[in-house]
Order: sequence, then structure tokens, then C-alpha cells
Amino acid sequence: MYTFFPACVQTDVGTLTITLNGRQLTQTTPGCDNLNVHEIDKTELKHGKNTLEVYLDKGRVQMENGILELSYTPAEGYLKYFSLPAALEEDARTARIRVIMKITFIDDGQIKKATTNINGVLDAIDQKNPVFERDISRIIRAGNNYLRITPRNTLEILELEVRVA
Repeated sequence: MYTFFPACVQTDVGTLTITLNGRQLTQTTPGCDNLNVHEIDKTELKHGKNTLEVYLDKGRVQMENGILELSYTPAEGYLKYFSLPAALEEDARTARIRVIMKITFIDDGQIKKATTNINGVLDAIDQKNPVFERDISRIIRAGNNYLRITPRNTLEILELEVRVA
């Protein structure tokens, strides 16, 4: 949301155009000496630097108390519990077997970014490929284990598999 207080003379002011990253958000006559509010949809924002520009085609306006307010709702993580039989723990640690984590994402052509947490060991996913695999043999333990995936961008997980190979 972008709010501002334009100090101006209503009969002398023209059209105010607000653009974000070169794309027009609104084109209107500002309400002089009143708080003006313009909603900005989160889809209008891009990763990294964003540029908000305000143009006036006629007259003079003194912009006061301009505030760009962003609200952020953290993405929900994904949590999976799995168990490893005690008989396989030593085999995994000595590389006689491998325990593989495989995550299949929707193939939307976008970069997949997330943090993985397996039993307190953090790692990162940062790739375009829809299939992510990691050998987690040295991280897992006999009995109960957990895997948490915390997205750093929008992710759609089709399948999560932990298998012994």
C-alpha cells in the first residue's frame, strides 16, 4: 500500500500517475490536502530492487508523509517425519547403503529456493530443475528423524521421498 498526503490547490492540479517498475499502477487526480491511499498488489513487486515513481502532468504538488507499506506473510514450511530401522544406521554411516532424499517440484520453469533442515542440519535448495536429490546417509539416525523444508519463494511440492538405495 502506498499512502501520501499531497499539499496542493485542487483546481490547479492535473493528473497524478504512479508507476512501479515502469508499469502504471494508477492515474488519477490527487485529493489535495487529504490522505491518498493506493493499493499495490504483491504480484507487482519483483525480487530485488523496485522503483516507485510519481508523475504530475500539470500544477504543483508537495508530497508529504509518503509511506510504502509492505506486509509479508512467511511461507508455510513442510514437515515430514520418517524412521530408520536401527539395523540400517551403521550401513548408512559406513556407506554400504545410501539414504536419499528426493523432492519433486512442479516444473514451472522458476528457480526453486528453500532451506532444508534434517535433524538440525541445515542445507539449501537453489535450482531450476524440478527434481532435487541429496544423499542424507550421514545425517539420519536410527529411529525417528525429521525433515523440514522452508520455502524462500513460492514452491509447489509434488512428492517427497526418503528411500534406501
